[in-house]
Amino acid sequence: MRELFEPGTENVFQLFSSVHLYTLGAFLLMVILLFSFRKTLRDTRFNLIARVGLFLVLIISEISLQAWLWWSGHWSYQYSLPLHLSSISLILSALLLLTKKYALFEFTYFVGVGSALQAMITPDISLYTFPHYRYVHFFISHGGTVIANLFMVFVAGYRPTGKS
Repeated sequence: MRELFEPGTENVFQLFSSVHLYTLGAFLLMVILLFSFRKTLRDTRFNLIARVGLFLVLIISEISLQAWLWWSGHWSYQYSLPLHLSSISLILSALLLLTKKYALFEFTYFVGVGSALQAMITPDISLYTFPHYRYVHFFISHGGTVIANLFMVFVAGYRPTGKS
């Protein structure tokens, strides 16, 4: 169990390996399920549960990354503060789920979704593959950013406009 969290592993990530493709397939399945259940998720009770649940997944994901970086001795001001595009998009997507602010949607839709999809297709996690924590975190955080925005598109009916 400890090897799932140890910095650096013997197994390295291989682009478009079966593990990578299965992960992308699982993400695609989640998008299909989100679209399929969009009408059910519009119900006030289910909507709140889904939004808060996804908010918690995103925030816990970022907090756990900070904890792992600290524990593994990799935490630094230069790298670890959540000021990278992925972390900013994740935090703003989480806030979007709680506040439903359209301005947050505009930013995260155009900046977060594109960069998160690109990161998932060509990830830079060469030292970590499944089931290592960093691999799982990487795909949960980037996939969660996309899912949060697609939730607002499919369920809440948000659409980018020409002014966006």
